[in-house]
Amino acid sequence: GSPYPSEPFVLSAGAPLHIDATEYNEGGNSKGFFSHDKIAPSRKAEFVNLGPEEWLRFSIDSEKGGICKIVALVRQNKENSKISFLEDVEYLTDMHGIRLPDNENGKWRELTFTVPLKKGEHVIEFRIKEGEISIKDFTIKYE
Repeated sequence: GSPYPSEPFVLSAGAPLHIDATEYNEGGNSKGFFSHDKIAPSRKAEFVNLGPEEWLRFSIDSEKGGICKIVALVRQNKENSKISFLEDVEYLTDMHGIRLPDNENGKWRELTFTVPLKKGEHVIEFRIKEGEISIKDFTIKYE
């Protein structure tokens, strides 16, 4: 899908990049997002709720390549939920997903990924592997 609202988000070397989950790419189901019911997550909502094998994609333009820290504000809605992070459809975390702690079911928490991102324009993706997870927003910064 194409960037929302019109250009990729720019990840600069000097400042963190903040993106709301509702700012996922344009293009509809299977392009900017994937939902089994094919209904687009509302852009007016405070967060996006995703189930197993559902995902959100975001276009970014990374000024330099390198190790980045991504901090996402997430809420687990079902026990044993897992989430993965991808760049250009390549897993940067465990392809089976990172399990969220069950003792925090229903509570918002920060989930941190440390991943290598390439220089230039890329599509990043949050993919739910099991369960159900809500994503409010996330921040990316170079380490």
